[in-house]
Amino acid sequence: FNMESYTVVDLIFGEERGTETLRGDTVKDFRIFSAGMLNSLDRFTGSGGNLFISGAYIGTDMVENSDSSAIHFAADVLHYIWRTNHATSIGTVVSTDQGRSVFPSKIAFNTDFGTGIYRVESPDAIEPVGQDAFRICRYESGSTSAGVAYKGAYKTVTLGFPFETIITEADRNEVMKRVIEFLEE
Repeated sequence: FNMESYTVVDLIFGEERGTETLRGDTVKDFRIFSAGMLNSLDRFTGSGGNLFISGAYIGTDMVENSDSSAIHFAADVLHYIWRTNHATSIGTVVSTDQGRSVFPSKIAFNTDFGTGIYRVESPDAIEPVGQDAFRICRYESGSTSAGVAYKGAYKTVTLGFPFETIITEADRNEVMKRVIEFLEE
């Protein structure tokens, strides 16, 4: 779709990722960053557009599929690199000192069955890349980064877990409010 009339775009990838068929072939249709998506996002950020991206496999998908175009795009345009999947099984995220204005001090996302929100089994750990990129939050159960922001000619906020799995509505509202304020400032 044409993003030119927008200043901020929110891409909610959830648990989207390339899947394998019974023959072991990867199904390209479910990949996160298709060539068309990369071109659209490159044009959008190139014209000063700002992005909010979240998903459990925003790094794993491109690494598992050895997608060098997506890997370079994530590093060069979105300003993050993948570190690991299965970053936590607890689902608690805390802000960093530098990220306090962009992210609340502590939130939880769903890692349990039967709660009314789908379960996140293996969120990605992502790390900032570049001079103007910084870690906004980390998984409480370890030191890996759960979210990255970039503030340059355009801005990005990227979370390694699905935004929509944040457990409370109040926390979802607070995260979205802070992210939008950062992207629009």
